[in-house]
Amino acid sequence: MIKTEFEYLNKLIAILDSCKVDMVVNLSSTWVEEDYDVTKSIKALKIKPFLDSDRNLVINKDNKPELIKTIATFFDDSDYYHYKIFSGAKVIGLGYDSCEINFLHPDYFHLTEGHLEIMDNSEIIYSEEIKE
Repeated sequence: MIKTEFEYLNKLIAILDSCKVDMVVNLSSTWVEEDYDVTKSIKALKIKPFLDSDRNLVINKDNKPELIKTIATFFDDSDYYHYKIFSGAKVIGLGYDSCEINFLHPDYFHLTEGHLEIMDNSEIIYSEEIKE
């Protein structure tokens, strides 16, 4: 798994890496409208191929390695603070406070020892029904 110098970004990468299915990820971001302008932001340019029309990350088994590499290379801890992960219309993951509190559906995520080491003291609650 790719690791960066950023503690909280590594936690997000571990969560994304541990997901076993195609997913759509809604990141609550610190970005303002201008940050999405591909003519002004290298981050926006690099992440754009992975975004849907609602600016959610669309991740599948084919693009996951490249997406994780892109996030690891161009993002940092300041780029997000919460996440919501969907498989179809079902919420399968929810994370708060830069991945310090995480609700994960056990059928969709498999955190290895390496993932758990990165998550460190973050709270991980496995639940088959995840509500906001």
